Amino acid sequence: MNKTRKILEGEERIGEPLEDYLRRRYTSEKKIISYIAGELEVSMVTVSTWMDFYGISRRNESESHLVSLRNSDGKTKKMLSLEEKLGEKLEDFLYRKHRLEGYDQRKIAKELGVSHGTIGNWMDYFRIDKKSGSEVQLPEGFAKPAEEELEELYRNMSSLEIADQLGVTDNTVRNWLKDYGIEIRNKSGVYDNKDYRKELVDKILQETGKTPQELATSDFKLIKKDDGSQITGMLYWYGRRNNCSMREARDILLEDLYGIQRADQDSLDDLIGDYLQDD
Repeated sequence: MNKTRKILEGEERIGEPLEDYLRRRYTSEKKIISYIAGELEVSMVTVSTWMDFYGISRRNESESHLVSLRNSDGKTKKMLSLEEKLGEKLEDFLYRKHRLEGYDQRKIAKELGVSHGTIGNWMDYFRIDKKSGSEVQLPEGFAKPAEEELEELYRNMSSLEIADQLGVTDNTVRNWLKDYGIEIRNKSGVYDNKDYRKELVDKILQETGKTPQELATSDFKLIKKDDGSQITGMLYWYGRRNNCSMREARDILLEDLYGIQRADQDSLDDLIGDYLQDD
C-alpha cells in the first residue's frame, strides 16, 4: 500500500520514516497516542490508522495505564516552546482558558497558533475534561462564580435553581461543582422536605392572591424565595420524579400538597375555557 500525502508530509516534518518514528515513540519510548498526535499535530484517529497501516501492536489496558503514568510529565518541543512564551504550564493555561474562562477549543487553537485537533489531543493528554455542548454556548467572557460564591449558592439552592438564576444549564452548574470539588447532592436536593415545598407554594398564593387551582407554571418564575432565587426548581423536581411536563408537574404538586385531584383541576380548566368562549 502506497504512502498517503499526509504520511509523506509527516515524514518531511519529523525528518525520518513515519514507521520508524511511530515504533520508536510508541514501542521503544512508551509514549501514549495522544502525545504522539500532539507532536505530529494530527488527530489520535490518524495516529491509530497509521499504526494499523504499519502493523504496530497496541498495548493492553493495564500497560497503557502504567505508560500513561510514566509519561505524565513528558512534553513535546512545541509544548515547551509555548510554555516559555505563555509564562505558565500549558496544562494550567488550557484548563484556565477552557474550563474557567469558557473558551472553546477552536478559539484556544487560534490564540496558540495550532489546530483545534492539537488542542483536543493536548487536553486528552493532560486529562482536562472537555466542556459539553451546552457549556460552549455560554456567552463570550461569561465567567463562572468563584468557589466560595458557588458553594454559598449551593448551600441554599438546587443546581437547577442556580442554573435558572445565572442563565445557564443544570449540567453546566454541576460541572462547576465538580471542578471545585464541591460534593453534589442528590438531584432531589432542597425539595425533599414536603413542609418546605408547601411553604414556598403558600408564598406564591399569598403574593399572587390566587387559589391553588388558579396557579400557572409562570407564577413559579415570578415569585422568588427570600434569597432572591426563583421557585421553578420545585416544578423541575416534580417533573423529574414523575417524568412529565411542567404543566403535569403543577397538577401533581397541587394533588400532593393540597389534595386537589386532577379531575377537580380539569373541571376548573373546562369552566374557565367555557367562560372565555362565552365572552
